[in-house]
Amino acid sequence: MNHPTLIALNQSKAKQNVFCLHTGGGGVDFYQHVAERLVSDAKLFGLEDPSIYDNYQYRSIPELAQYHFDTIKEVQPRGPYILFGYCSAGPIALELANQLSIAGEQVNKVVLFGSQLDAIMTGKAENLSEFYFLKHHLSNKYQLDLNALNWAEFDNQPRDVVIAHLVSVMSELGMIKDEGQQQIAYSLMQSLYFYHHASRRHKVIKVDCDVVLLDRCVPASQRHLAKPWFEREQLTSKELSYVPAPEFVAQHTDILQPPYLDNTVQNIKSLVF
Repeated sequence: MNHPTLIALNQSKAKQNVFCLHTGGGGVDFYQHVAERLVSDAKLFGLEDPSIYDNYQYRSIPELAQYHFDTIKEVQPRGPYILFGYCSAGPIALELANQLSIAGEQVNKVVLFGSQLDAIMTGKAENLSEFYFLKHHLSNKYQLDLNALNWAEFDNQPRDVVIAHLVSVMSELGMIKDEGQQQIAYSLMQSLYFYHHASRRHKVIKVDCDVVLLDRCVPASQRHLAKPWFEREQLTSKELSYVPAPEFVAQHTDILQPPYLDNTVQNIKSLVF
């Protein structure tokens, strides 16, 4: 099946499918290690960000989930379904589960990895300019000092103009070498923009299926920005299985990677399959 946002994450011959949602800004590669470990249990498919891979613009999380609804229906026309949502993919996975349930389909499980998200990136921090989250992102990811830019003035300019300017700044700093890298940087920042503003307006609606929540490690340096993105008692009308975050090891924060991977896979196998 040829679909621009669908990626096979393993070569399983199992009958069960698992659909893994992308995070804000795109990306499904963090599911790769888990997919390899679950090859005897399920076929794992990544659902990538359509704003990057299919030129799809959305204004809300339900609109984004509807795109993925249509995609997974092409792969698996009827339920039961299992959905994975890592980090900021969680709200998308829950909204997709609700849309499937409304359509009369059975959702067996939604598996969430992490209960807290960066409040600036998800638009939950107050009194910030429209593009400040990109300053925050570029500072955290690339250690860029962009304080000299007039972020308040950006609020009066179109999205494409602002993002193109930021790409130009990165090029001048030697971080982007050619036109291909410029296009990638532009697409990623546009993806972050769509997710940020959709998340800003989004309210999680209780799902009618079992939810498994495997919590993530949040280092002390990030805890002041990490905020719960749901109220646990409002998460599901069915069963909620909660696994606390493992004990933090050095600089490792991703429970889908070593040194936490074995324990995470064991929890998934016992709680999902």
